Amino acid sequence: MSVMEDLLALERGFWQSPGHPEYYEQHMAADGLVIFAFEGGLIDKPAVLGSVEPAGPWASYDIASPQLVHLSADCVALVYAATARRTGEPDYRANITSVYVRRNGAWQLGLHQQSPIGPA
Repeated sequence: MSVMEDLLALERGFWQSPGHPEYYEQHMAADGLVIFAFEGGLIDKPAVLGSVEPAGPWASYDIASPQLVHLSADCVALVYAATARRTGEPDYRANITSVYVRRNGAWQLGLHQQSPIGPA
């Protein structure tokens, strides 16, 4: 598989895994961070693992216009637009950046940022 295919597969796993902290444990770097657009939205891995189950699953999601920014041989940013839906809630739309680092031969999520872009 190509780097794009590998990273999209990992990213889809994160979208599909709310409620399953083991996926985050396996695929997020120990020093990884997640950034959301709300107060207190800078979250380290232990906090992410604690928040995964209560978040609940997405009913659907779409990754549009994915692009890669090669930062180094072992560091790549995956950038895309996302639309996701939870049952009974309005669509969530955001521009997403996920920076992956290759450690011990495997890609891990090092930094993930979501920037909401307004209603659909």
